[in-house]
Amino acid sequence: MATVTVSGQSFNLFTQNDAARLDDAAQSDALASAIRAGSSLSVEGTTAGGIKVVQTFSLSGATAASQSASSGC
Repeated sequence: MATVTVSGQSFNLFTQNDAARLDDAAQSDALASAIRAGSSLSVEGTTAGGIKVVQTFSLSGATAASQSASSGC
């Protein structure tokens, strides 16, 4: 289990091996909107060895990338 947080909104992720997916697929639009509106995204989880890991990523350019992907479909 892991959690992704964007602008104070948290979303639970189901993890398996090196992959993670939203626990509730119905939240995908809310997560996408939060990513487009946010400035950073943090992922928090625990390794198989019990080590807590937190990674933070800049969302600079996320809106432009989303718009570009949408126009190419």
